[in-house]
Amino acid sequence: MELQMVDRRLEPHDSNQLELKLAYGIATGKRTQRYRVETYLFVPTTLGFTSKSYPPERFYEDTAGFIRLKTPTVALAALADHTQAQSWFEPSQALLQGMLSGESKDAEGLIRRLKLLGCIYRRALRDEMIDVIERFERLPGADQAGAQTGEAELAEELVTFHEQLCGAQERLTALGRQCESPAVEVEVRETWRRIDEYVAIVAEDVSTKLVEVVDERLGSENAEGPLIEARERLAQV
Repeated sequence: MELQMVDRRLEPHDSNQLELKLAYGIATGKRTQRYRVETYLFVPTTLGFTSKSYPPERFYEDTAGFIRLKTPTVALAALADHTQAQSWFEPSQALLQGMLSGESKDAEGLIRRLKLLGCIYRRALRDEMIDVIERFERLPGADQAGAQTGEAELAEELVTFHEQLCGAQERLTALGRQCESPAVEVEVRETWRRIDEYVAIVAEDVSTKLVEVVDERLGSENAEGPLIEARERLAQV
């Protein structure tokens, strides 16, 4: 069965490396899949690359492959609601309860599920941030019609974002508190602490970026309007 490419990108990794990203779907029910990639790289002759100075074996020696799983898309609002997105929490909760009760010790499975939750939170926060920033970019100028209405709507959106952010973090923390039990494997406890710190850093970075966007819109420390309250909330994250 032939699978279509989902996404492809070639971009600089640093001053010495190029990074080629290929995204493919995974065929269900198959334990092994083979992919064939045909790529043509056009290199300026001034760099001095020839078949003798840089033969094929050298090229493949300098090539490294990595496999990354695509993070599921889950809305921040769902992560903040105790009845939504439960399918992402139930596996972790079941594995954790088994460990607390002594019925099972699947530390590897629990660690994998906790890492997935951390990635889901990161993507949810990033996607919400991008959406809000794009809406700021579409706002009319401060002296144009509809500016105040647009700012008021965005202020409400930012307040809602802050509430959902706090709710989502509380939900994840509630799960994490149980990981601190002495009955839980040390590796699981250490993993949870890293994920907790990771999500907190992402939340702070996203909130800081949104504060900067609000400040750019306000343009003055003496500015007034509904965005002020939203900014103050985000600044406390």
